[in-house]
Amino acid sequence: MKDKKQLLTVDAKGIAMKQIRVPNFMAREKIDRDKLEDLVDSIKRNGLINPITVKTVKGGYEIVAGHRRFMALKKLGAKVAICTIRNLTNADGEVVKFAENMHRDDLTDIEEARSIKHMMQVGKLTVVQIGKIINRSADYVKQKLAIIDYPPCLFDALAEKKVSFSAARELARIKDESVLKEYVRHAIISGITPAVAKQWADDWLGAQARNKEDYKEAEQLSAGGAYTEALLPCHICDKPVSASNSIMVRVCTGCRKEMNI
Repeated sequence: MKDKKQLLTVDAKGIAMKQIRVPNFMAREKIDRDKLEDLVDSIKRNGLINPITVKTVKGGYEIVAGHRRFMALKKLGAKVAICTIRNLTNADGEVVKFAENMHRDDLTDIEEARSIKHMMQVGKLTVVQIGKIINRSADYVKQKLAIIDYPPCLFDALAEKKVSFSAARELARIKDESVLKEYVRHAIISGITPAVAKQWADDWLGAQARNKEDYKEAEQLSAGGAYTEALLPCHICDKPVSASNSIMVRVCTGCRKEMNI
């Protein structure tokens, strides 16, 4: 990366809109149309207060920061945009663009995750280095990056803002996707706090640990020829069911009385 003096060398001037291109990777997946219209109205009244930041590329310029301002100018039919030109290599440009985007408060969790992954791929940076760029811990970067690998049911719920990132992060600890789908479904219907999501995940992990211990004990008994799988009554129909084919249900005291559990 270039030294700070080189990175801070800037020159503002008017550049023909047709000479400016958008980058291949965009942090924002969608442009908020209402915010774009607000920006269009603002530029109509006050002009472009903050220039678009660009870097020189073959045949013209590429946007480093200010894509929404560029879109607003296009809607207004502008022929020229006032730009700040940064003396950047491709790698430096990606870092500046990444830092600019990650410090915005309107990026979604999915957009943050994809931006981090993109930066790791093109910039060859570690989670520690990325954390320093955005003033976050390495754990924060890892947690955001993990979103990319969330099961579809959880990824979609987060993308549609039906669960918060804090809750999704806890639910992601549930590794059985069929169980996770049910938890996500209930979370969407009833709402969920991070504390409740943590309790659900802790309960599932605890049940998994108990099942492993039960399985070990069963193997030991079976090896001695004394094992017979225990049958428990179903709380709904009262038919006998093996422990391996039953599930845990969380109910309040009132419902427990109603169900005679």
